[in-house]
Amino acid sequence: MRLKWLLTIMFCLSFAANGAAQGKQNDAMRAIKEYFSNYTPERFRLKNCGLERKRETIKVKIPAGVEAGMQLTLHGEGHAAKNNGVNGDLLVVIEEQEHPNLKREGNNLFYTKIISVPEAILGGEVEIPGIDGTYKIKVEPGTQSGSVVKLKGRGLPTVNGYCGTGDLYVKFAVWIPKKLSKEDKAIIESLKNKDSFKPNPTKEDKSFFDRLKDLF
Repeated sequence: MRLKWLLTIMFCLSFAANGAAQGKQNDAMRAIKEYFSNYTPERFRLKNCGLERKRETIKVKIPAGVEAGMQLTLHGEGHAAKNNGVNGDLLVVIEEQEHPNLKREGNNLFYTKIISVPEAILGGEVEIPGIDGTYKIKVEPGTQSGSVVKLKGRGLPTVNGYCGTGDLYVKFAVWIPKKLSKEDKAIIESLKNKDSFKPNPTKEDKSFFDRLKDLF
């Protein structure tokens, strides 16, 4: 009978994106060594059957694109079988640590960027965190809160690259200050009746607001 071990390892998003093949082998080794040190799994070789108890450290190659719940099977790395039988398998179950800023859905990543009122009105350039560094993206003048920009190919790869790479979606949220100084309040008051500050949505703006209404 083939016996199987079950091993759970936690990986962060950057590890899932790059895989152990791109310089992350040490992370995998540390995770496995920690597992072994805490639970001391061993190959049990029964004395009466001419087997010995032996402890081993195993290297695991983690493919890029793995996600929580996926299972890797290491054939022949489980418990040894008596009477020169076939060794069992070691099953590695992936658990994924949440990223502090990025949310993952499948191979796509999502990030919310908070911008100021002047940035939303005048536009500008902001930095967005990614798996392999930061990206600079343009904030278009007149950006509405809830607007979404897609960075194509900046998400996570699929396992073995069968379906390409996901995208990174950036949603802008405009921060409205609750407290203003007298000077700031006077400036806003002076703009309140300006024609350019009166709501006059274009056809494109109306379509955007209609989509927002569908969320409620």
